[in-house]
Amino acid sequence: MSFKVHESFYIKFNLKGVIEIKDFRPDFIIVKESGDVKSLMICDAKSSKMVQRSHQIQVALYVYLLSLIIQDIPELNVSDTYGIYLSSFDLQEFSVKDLLPEIENFFSEILPRIMKTSNLPWHYNSRCNNCVFTNYCREEAKGTIAMIPNLSHGKAKQLKKITVKQIIKYDEKLKSSFYLKMKPWHVQFVGATTNFPQRTDHNLLISMSWDPLLLRPFGWGICLYASDNEKAIEKKIQCKSISNNEPRKAFIQLMNNFTDLLEKCFKYLKEHDLRACAFVYSEKEKEYIQDSLLDIISIESTKTDIIELKRKAKSCLFNLFEDSKLLLAHKHHKYKLTELPDEWREIPRLVVLEQAIRENVAICVPGFYRLTDIWEQLVKPKLHDQELLNTLYPIKQIDLNNIYSSWNSAVPKLQINNAHSLRIQFGSAVINAYYELLKESTCDIATKLIFETPTFTFTKTKSFKNHYLGKLYFFKQLEAKADYEQIKSERVRDYIRNDIVDGIQIRYEKSIKSKEWIFSILSNKQKLIKLNSNQYYEQVLLVEDSPEGILQAIRFPDMKHMDHQVVQLDKITTSVRIQNIDLQKQKVYLKGTVKLNLDKDKTYLLYERYVNFKVLEILCEIDNRGANSVFMNLLKNTNDWCSNPITLKEGQPKGELLEGRLQIISGQASSTIAPFITWYLSSLHKPTGENTNHITGVTAFSKTAIEKLLEGISVPKQVKIFNLINKNIPLDKVKGINEIPIVIGGTVWDWDKIRKEWKDSWTGCDIMIIVQGTQASEKFDASLAIECLNPETGKLIIVGDEELKPFIRRSYPSFQDHPLLFESIQKCMNNSLKKYK
Repeated sequence: MSFKVHESFYIKFNLKGVIEIKDFRPDFIIVKESGDVKSLMICDAKSSKMVQRSHQIQVALYVYLLSLIIQDIPELNVSDTYGIYLSSFDLQEFSVKDLLPEIENFFSEILPRIMKTSNLPWHYNSRCNNCVFTNYCREEAKGTIAMIPNLSHGKAKQLKKITVKQIIKYDEKLKSSFYLKMKPWHVQFVGATTNFPQRTDHNLLISMSWDPLLLRPFGWGICLYASDNEKAIEKKIQCKSISNNEPRKAFIQLMNNFTDLLEKCFKYLKEHDLRACAFVYSEKEKEYIQDSLLDIISIESTKTDIIELKRKAKSCLFNLFEDSKLLLAHKHHKYKLTELPDEWREIPRLVVLEQAIRENVAICVPGFYRLTDIWEQLVKPKLHDQELLNTLYPIKQIDLNNIYSSWNSAVPKLQINNAHSLRIQFGSAVINAYYELLKESTCDIATKLIFETPTFTFTKTKSFKNHYLGKLYFFKQLEAKADYEQIKSERVRDYIRNDIVDGIQIRYEKSIKSKEWIFSILSNKQKLIKLNSNQYYEQVLLVEDSPEGILQAIRFPDMKHMDHQVVQLDKITTSVRIQNIDLQKQKVYLKGTVKLNLDKDKTYLLYERYVNFKVLEILCEIDNRGANSVFMNLLKNTNDWCSNPITLKEGQPKGELLEGRLQIISGQASSTIAPFITWYLSSLHKPTGENTNHITGVTAFSKTAIEKLLEGISVPKQVKIFNLINKNIPLDKVKGINEIPIVIGGTVWDWDKIRKEWKDSWTGCDIMIIVQGTQASEKFDASLAIECLNPETGKLIIVGDEELKPFIRRSYPSFQDHPLLFESIQKCMNNSLKKYK
């Protein structure tokens, strides 16, 4: 059914007679009745595997326009929820409320502004790749700012505001520029990279073609080359006719052969202790391979051959990839064990050649690099194998779109296989040309390709009894790696720019005592102050102020040492602690074991080190506790914990707080939680469980917060208060108190120590209070304190500081089959279904 846009739309936005929107036709309209009122829910079908932002905008616009059409019909309305059917026939529902302001802003502000602009700006880049006018615009783009390939529209706008002399770093004194000396029409290697191997013993080339209608592969090629890229150790090319009658059967046969050969190559590399990387030419092929393996793993079958195929597919998946999609390898909680990778690599095992060239090779073409550009300007000039050049001459045939067009035209299988074979040979030629170009730009490859490729080993995995904790463990690893990459990128940027912007420059002055040194601060004082916020571990790397020193910092294995307060295993890099900063004298005091020969008045660099203490151990501990875990019980049965919740703002506490097991208090800890604890201790019920006293636990994410909080509590004399962060108070004194209420304040690690030492001699705290609620959303280790609650009757209070907006919900989401990606109880509560009113 088609709908004509209502006239009120044009009147509302002053667009009558200016533009005209064509009739729109939603794919589905679901009618829901509630009494005398009928609600229309608009749904649209998309062939994509994932919902895109553009899909949501389109359907939301349908909702908006249809609402105007039926606005005068009282018994009819349009639902503020819309749906999108994906290729898997799953319906995903979304709320339209967030998108409606964007739609109105577009028609009221953005569109009129565009229409009033006489000379509309345009920018040619990779988004134009599949447009029918791309070749015409490519010619028009020559000589414009689009000659900087892969330049985003935002960066193009910024560059237009900068003068040419600023861009080329023109030296007024020398009247020259480094860039002006270069010949821009020649291909150039630029920068350095951590994502391409210095050298390999063998290269594994993979190609795969995809049917966009069936969303399955129809052909693939695999070849394992020796290091000279000439001798093929293993090679196989295959395509399969995927008929409409038995598409699944053909897909299984195709992937069975694919995983067989891939696993055979992996075993060969492992048995011969070879350094190797896998290469695909395009990002699309990487996605095709990963999606195909995941599709195989998701097949439900008890047949022996299918079970074996799923094992091979999982092995291939884990040994090639290390991103969040690996979570989909365990979609269902019915598995007895959740097995996921427990290993991270400094250099990716699967390298996308297209991406590597885009990052480090400058080719003088507008917009983006096409396959033919790389062939003409990189491969042909640098490849000295004339026989291979002749073989690759029909280069356009190996484009993925052309391979699919041939496949769709029912050409012989041999032609499809030949195209895959040529594509693999082209990939091998690109690798050779990449190294040849690199050798021309430097005499030391290690200064450009920073990491060596380790010998091949099968990826280590870890199994979890709890499906959700296994996925959370993997997600926390991903999160840790992302944080580490962000920290490492500062070192890499300074190295590539040959200019210290992110590092902290200091000058050595003298040693004051054993393992303590004084340095003058030369740059980045504010960053140094920020790093000084935690003085309890060696959080900075000390290296020489030189390219070699920065390289040393880049190669430091942060992930390997991330839970070490003192780094003793690394024999080269110095890891030190900031002891003190004297801002008046511009001095910094460092403490630690320095492995450098410090020279007076010589400059050095400090870089932040990635540290993450025992987060993964926490999850393993909770998994081992199984059904005894209070934290897991809270996540699974949140609605049972928060029946009749109350929000307590600053002011007189309410007695109902004694009933609910999960509560939120909003307000500053000093003005809210201290009076609350005082009131609570004077209103106690009888001790619960087997406790002979009533234990109130308090934890926060800084020792200062705990100390201030305990100081502000005013309680009767018969109540004992203990501060566990004071090491002079042994745990035995706390444990020995009976029949009177006690308040214990400590870090989450203090609480973990209590639980392990007391074991079965107590049933847990009657109440646990987590202070600094905004930080609770970032610190998963709050679960350690939650584990110390009485599992049957213990109450959890989360206290938000001034940045935590008050929120409370009546009900929470059920524990659905999805990755447990929220990091704390607060994240769980943020996902609630209904707001408390």
